[in-house]
Amino acid sequence: VEMQGKKLYIDVGFENIYYASHGTAVSGLAAGSESFGETLGVAPDAALHLSSWEDETEAHAVNRAIELGAIVQNNSWGWVCLGQNLNECGVDTPDNVNIVTANYRTALQTYAGNVGVVVFAMSNSTSQTQATVMAALPMFYPELEGGWLAVINVSRDYVASIDGFDDTNVKLWSTGCFEAARWCIAADGFSYVATGDNSTDNDQYVTGDGTSYAAPRISGAIAILAEAFPSLAPNELRNRLLATADNNFFDPNWTTLEVLEFDGGITHTYDKIYGHGFADLRASLLPIGVTTTLNNNSKTFEIGAAALAAGGASGDAIMQAMSKVGFMATDQMGGDFEVTGASISSQRGAGSGLKDAVFSLVGEDLGAERRSRSYMPDGGEKMQAPSNGYAQYHGEDARLLDTFSGDQLEILSEDGLSVALMLPTQGGRAVGVEVTHTSEIGSGALEVGLSSVLEVGAVLGISTPGYESQLHSQTTGLDIAISQKLGGNSVLRLAGQYGNATATGAGVIDSFTGITYTGFGLEVDNANLFSTGDVFTVFARQPIGITSGSASLNLATRRVNANSYEFSNFDIDLSPSSRQLDVGFSYRTAIGNNTEVMLGLTYTENRGNITDARETVGLAAVQLRF
Repeated sequence: VEMQGKKLYIDVGFENIYYASHGTAVSGLAAGSESFGETLGVAPDAALHLSSWEDETEAHAVNRAIELGAIVQNNSWGWVCLGQNLNECGVDTPDNVNIVTANYRTALQTYAGNVGVVVFAMSNSTSQTQATVMAALPMFYPELEGGWLAVINVSRDYVASIDGFDDTNVKLWSTGCFEAARWCIAADGFSYVATGDNSTDNDQYVTGDGTSYAAPRISGAIAILAEAFPSLAPNELRNRLLATADNNFFDPNWTTLEVLEFDGGITHTYDKIYGHGFADLRASLLPIGVTTTLNNNSKTFEIGAAALAAGGASGDAIMQAMSKVGFMATDQMGGDFEVTGASISSQRGAGSGLKDAVFSLVGEDLGAERRSRSYMPDGGEKMQAPSNGYAQYHGEDARLLDTFSGDQLEILSEDGLSVALMLPTQGGRAVGVEVTHTSEIGSGALEVGLSSVLEVGAVLGISTPGYESQLHSQTTGLDIAISQKLGGNSVLRLAGQYGNATATGAGVIDSFTGITYTGFGLEVDNANLFSTGDVFTVFARQPIGITSGSASLNLATRRVNANSYEFSNFDIDLSPSSRQLDVGFSYRTAIGNNTEVMLGLTYTENRGNITDARETVGLAAVQLRF
């Protein structure tokens, strides 16, 4: 397979290419294409280079792998030391390391971890009580460890009903890892393999087992990882395979367990006998540990955590736009992945519809008590329909200040002019002022309000978690309401809001541009409809929502080299495609001098400015005044 201009090779070391029964099986398990036979290898697109004892020395074979840039060299063989019960040469006899010639050692030191990964099959002898010299060679030459894997043959049962493995029936069919445990991994060596041993008998297949057949599974896995992560060095590919090995069958009470820590802080438990456990190629292809992305200002953002949070005014616009943004993220072991912006975005809920209904009905939502003119006089006498009924408005977010969290304090109210301040509540970071002038026009009235709010940490509900202190916004709004008596005891009220916001970039956002918002409300109040003092209201409203504006992001989209990235700019539309619309009615009537009964029903379409989010809320309440 072509990878950045070079072939990906698996070097299948030291096989007899003239009588290739064993070599054919090993090669097929590593890279069989299934095109001409029945064996589909782990890495079917990889190219193979076969080495032969009859044609070359061990050192020459490794040097050839270096020349080819082979990503992995598979070794399904081992030295046999006579006089040791035909066991493969073990590390319990230090002189056995002398089998490795100086040229061979030098070639391995050049190759392992730098050019590719050396994979060595352990002994098939279950009676052997020490690691073989070749599998455990990093004991004597520690510089080899980063590019070295030893492989044992272990099986367990797959259970279809749970789509998983039965870890109560793990069986070791070879020697254990022993001294090679730190770089040892397990694979199932039972395989259906091609064993054609001459040119006229190339369709022979048998079932066989052994570490010779477990090793090429590991070699093929390294090749797949090299294809998936072309920027990783061979030692980093090897580390991914070890760090994600399945060791769930380990007993935590075993005294032979140790922990290996990899670069990046990832750790993995291994055992003297079973090494790191079963190779799990799928897990090694998935993100390991914390995965992050970065912007052109070298700020990092964790995938799965919100770096950009949407508020009610933007609805689902940010989530929809970010889901179409593709960029690069890197896991804790250096693996690069393609992700979408949805992985660093969050959508706040629309809040409680019941709470909104209560506030709308009883006039206690943020600052509404000041403006809604209670029907109950302070003197305690029987409530009457208001003479200036146009002042009652049941709209949610009827003023700009009502979209912010804070305490509203009226500091002036005379001759149709009112001034209110908004002060931060505990944890709040918004301060604002609202100036409203009301003038009666014939049988109606005109209200005009100007508002300005300074906020730290958000702009119209949009925030950049972790960087709130750097996000400063100013929102300015114009509120206009017209009320007109329709005759009798009916009043029509129309209200609208318009404004804009400016904000500094913070966190994942480079800048905000051109943010404007609107809101709308309509209601008809009918007083004295069923009894003296009652008010029946029907209404339709569209709470404040962003109508235009964008946020600019600049994120890494491609790795150029180990420490260099290519960045791309993305503009995120902040205006929701569907605006919230509320329709409903409310009814209020007095019972006695100090008690008021309230009923209401609201249907909401696109609640929270989220497309197709619907809700119906009914409410019955009693308000007492003491």
